[in-house]
Amino acid sequence: MTLFDTIAKQIYAGFKGKLLTGTLSRSEGSGADEYGDPTSVVTTEYSCQGFIEDYSLYYRASAGIPDGDVRITLFAQSLAVTPTKDDKITMRDQQYQVRQVRSDPAQATWELQAFPL
Repeated sequence: MTLFDTIAKQIYAGFKGKLLTGTLSRSEGSGADEYGDPTSVVTTEYSCQGFIEDYSLYYRASAGIPDGDVRITLFAQSLAVTPTKDDKITMRDQQYQVRQVRSDPAQATWELQAFPL
């Protein structure tokens, strides 16, 4: 176990039970037809915990973040996979699609830029 693993576990332990619960959904195609389109799509769901917040107007304007996008912070210890672009997150009965993924150096949290569907 590395120092970063220990940090990630301690951070999650401090917040566990105080976070929003959610579901990350990932859809992947299996097989392709003659046009390269998936012949079937399999969606896998993973439980997660985190919180949602709005970007400040200043940050939104300076970083070019579209109106309506939100920052979703997921705790890595609550999630069995690494989030990727186009994953969908459901929290508080609202579904969001991931536009961009970042992580802190210890990979204790995932910061997702997402838009509501």
